[in-house]
Amino acid sequence: MIRAMRSLVLLTLAAASLWGCADPSEIQALRARKSALEAERSAQRQIAADAALYRDALRKVPEAGMSLDPGEVTARVTKATTGVAVSVERTASGGVDVSLSGPATPARAAVTLEQLAQYLPDVSLRSASLRGDGFTAKGSAEKPAPATAPAARGETSSIVPFTEARKLREEVAVLERAVAEAKLSEDVVQRGPAALRALQSPDAFRQQAALVQKVVALSTTVELTFEPGNVTARGSLLPGRKVIDGLPLVKSDYEVLSMSENAGHFELKLQSRATGR
Repeated sequence: MIRAMRSLVLLTLAAASLWGCADPSEIQALRARKSALEAERSAQRQIAADAALYRDALRKVPEAGMSLDPGEVTARVTKATTGVAVSVERTASGGVDVSLSGPATPARAAVTLEQLAQYLPDVSLRSASLRGDGFTAKGSAEKPAPATAPAARGETSSIVPFTEARKLREEVAVLERAVAEAKLSEDVVQRGPAALRALQSPDAFRQQAALVQKVVALSTTVELTFEPGNVTARGSLLPGRKVIDGLPLVKSDYEVLSMSENAGHFELKLQSRATGR
């Protein structure tokens, strides 16, 4: 009889303790929601701090950060210039691979690439070949990756007091209001960072096309290979020109890693100063 009464008391105490506890699955969902909202709020604050820069960048590159599909890329190339063939394919990550070609001299091809860069600011070139019989260029534009929320904290116990659940609900509600009340233009939030990258990154089409223009001033033909922050240029020099003649053209933006010249041919390896800092 005494043993039975003890068991009954223990069961009663256990039940009472559970009545004061929250559902573990709700706690896990609240923690995940809080982490996601904190990440979004942090991104909003960062964008707000740079909003003026983003708005200015969007004025200069109004098409930056827009969704690109093969049809849109083709339409922009047609709008930018004539006589350029374009091939566009989707990448596995949702971006696009772009191949351009046209029958133009190197000097004219360099101008054409600068024109195209205004309409395809999100593209980054991998290579460009400018010859007497025409030019080719290959590059890609990747789909922007969504912001990654911090991982939710792991559950340390399946029993969580109602007080913690209530506190989490209140914190989530506060964060939801703060995110909803953030007064930021949708364009600034969604496309501002891409526009700023298009204006500042040495690996963006605009900066790459500007470098092509400078290198072509030295050469009759040139092959350029673009890697993150680095460029290799090889080609044939114009009569009377030397590779060293091109250094004043590039030294403000690039550090010369190596250069060589032999029998009218040259090789120049550059590193962006923005990358080297």
